[in-house]
Amino acid sequence: IKDIFDDTNIQVFGPSKNAARIESSKEYAKDLMRKYKIPSASYKVFDNYEEALLYVESGNIPIVIKYDGLAGGKGVVVAMNIDDAVQALKDMLLDKKYGHSKVVIEEYLEGPEFSFMTFVHNGRVIPMPIAQDHKRLLDGDNGPNTGGMGIYSSVPIINKDSIDFAYTQVMQKT
Repeated sequence: IKDIFDDTNIQVFGPSKNAARIESSKEYAKDLMRKYKIPSASYKVFDNYEEALLYVESGNIPIVIKYDGLAGGKGVVVAMNIDDAVQALKDMLLDKKYGHSKVVIEEYLEGPEFSFMTFVHNGRVIPMPIAQDHKRLLDGDNGPNTGGMGIYSSVPIINKDSIDFAYTQVMQKT
């Protein structure tokens, strides 16, 4: 809606349509990261179940499979085995569980994860405090991905160097 009001005297706070695509399309976000040399997991995009299945079966486990679109926080599967990967591909590409779209299959990276949001205005990037959410359902992170069941901030396991790197190499470039 922000774009609609850009040429009026009505001020609206929010992302432009293009900026919102970073959240609404995994493929768009990954392509943007590649274009601006923002560090990220390697990936491939598929809209064909058989091609995606061949890629996953070629030995790329564990792997992360993401629905390319909004899925209510449920469109990401961290597949630690081939059965989970195959089921995710069936859900997303054959059964159209979240709609008619593609999947982004990413390299699995291990390590702590944090959320880093910023305000952006006229070329200025203004950071908010980092946060971390709990994604896995069961104790010991043994359950399925939930898309976030709670969040906390500050995040003591993330050091200042990591935050500075994220600011300069991810947020400013974006």
